[in-house]
Amino acid sequence: MKYREREKRVLDTPEAKQIFKACHRFLTHDYPKTPRQVLSELAETTDPELEADRYGQGDLILYPFVLSAQKGLRERLGRMEAYHAKAKEIAALLAPFSQIGIVPNPPQTNMMHLFIGGERDTLEAAALDVAQETGTWLFYRLAPALLPGFTMFELTVGEATLDLSGKEIVALFQPLLSRVNA
Repeated sequence: MKYREREKRVLDTPEAKQIFKACHRFLTHDYPKTPRQVLSELAETTDPELEADRYGQGDLILYPFVLSAQKGLRERLGRMEAYHAKAKEIAALLAPFSQIGIVPNPPQTNMMHLFIGGERDTLEAAALDVAQETGTWLFYRLAPALLPGFTMFELTVGEATLDLSGKEIVALFQPLLSRVNA
């Protein structure tokens, strides 16, 4: 059975429709209720049945993402200035390395793209070595760059990055680059 068919079968159950209506009510009315309060009101829901959008992803499916986004905004919105300042600091620390290109430089948010000279496999092996030695993983995924001989990744500053000093950041990238150029 294909995923969409299975998804539609699940969404067509009376229980799913009831949850969908409660989620829609929660998201379209501006009242601060917790998910538990919304779900406890399921029996009282009288809104007409609502259809999912054209992609089959209505409020029922998006509800956890909306809650996660709201939680993230509450927890991190006030920290964005600190994240941005740290991103600018990191860009300034890494700019002197000839094997690293930074776009944009200086970063305009808490994110920047780092272009590192070297082949993907070599960089991944070097990053794994650095991670095993230091306990710090430098990047999630490398992507090919339009620049010949370069690979890129997106560096996003968050809570964990704030804990690293400038000296520690340089100490993480130096062995990476020395292994790639060896």
